[in-house]
Amino acid sequence: MGLGAKFQYNLTAPIRLEGSFTYFLEKNYTSMWDLNANVHYLFPVSNEVTVYPLAGLGIHNTSVEILWIKSSSSILMSPLILVVVLILLLISNGFSMEN
Repeated sequence: MGLGAKFQYNLTAPIRLEGSFTYFLEKNYTSMWDLNANVHYLFPVSNEVTVYPLAGLGIHNTSVEILWIKSSSSILMSPLILVVVLILLLISNGFSMEN
């Protein structure tokens, strides 16, 4: 079980940024947390339905402590988010490779 917070901000009409943090309650000498940053590209299908692919960056941490020995590891996921954000911004502003 965890406690978390999420924030979303519409950068442009089709592009939304999202950040989130979750702290998972300690259980069996193990604690975990994750921090995420995502970019959504919104495709309205109808007035009530919107589909969005997303790209993101996440840092996930796990710590285990047994008999005064503590071990911790962190994992960085999806480091290409800046490239994806740039591509989505170019697309949303009408960039074209055609002459």
